Amino acid sequence: AFPIDQLLKDQWQFENTGSISFTRKKTKAGADAKIKKAWEFMGNTGSSDIRIALIDSGFDLQHGDFRGKVVAPYDISTGSSRLRTGIPMETHGTPCASIALANADASGLIGVAPKAHFIPVQKPSFAANDLKKMIQHCVNNGADIISASWGTIDPNFHLNDYKKSIIKWAATKGRNGKGCIILFAAGNEGVNKINNFALMPEVIAIGATDSNDEHPSYSNTGRE
Repeated sequence: AFPIDQLLKDQWQFENTGSISFTRKKTKAGADAKIKKAWEFMGNTGSSDIRIALIDSGFDLQHGDFRGKVVAPYDISTGSSRLRTGIPMETHGTPCASIALANADASGLIGVAPKAHFIPVQKPSFAANDLKKMIQHCVNNGADIISASWGTIDPNFHLNDYKKSIIKWAATKGRNGKGCIILFAAGNEGVNKINNFALMPEVIAIGATDSNDEHPSYSNTGRE
């Protein structure tokens, strides 16, 4: 049986039927990521053997979306497994994680991979040594996927060879030698330029699309 979470019908990215009920907004039927079709193809909603690492800030690990699935939380600024909470304006990590892996518990929304386990890493940094700590923690704790919805297009924070070697190591040696799947945001500056971290061939650059199958103006574009 497939999930019956209350907001699933309004998560148009899973299955776009042509409208969003609670807003009465008309959308383009079929403009979605085919998530429900993927579940049907697999005959399930994913595997609990999968670990998704999210590098972000502002994780509410007490949220019901994450009950029973948090593994190896890590705060790079303190080197602790206890994440700092209640920091003003740092609320980005919770929704990013929920979209990926929120529990199927018949309440609220549901994640794309609701059975997956969750490695929360806080907080993003452009510094080379911090990048090494973040990526190594993900790989060493069995991350299959590393997702990072942050970055910069500022040339002052370009990726030097050392930073590139860290990401390449995860993409080739992680996941028991199969390589981690690494995702970085393309960026939300609305320009034809991609986040520095998403320029590498080992990284999948993620841009936005809307419920009418159009490209939002805020989402960066580029060859990647």
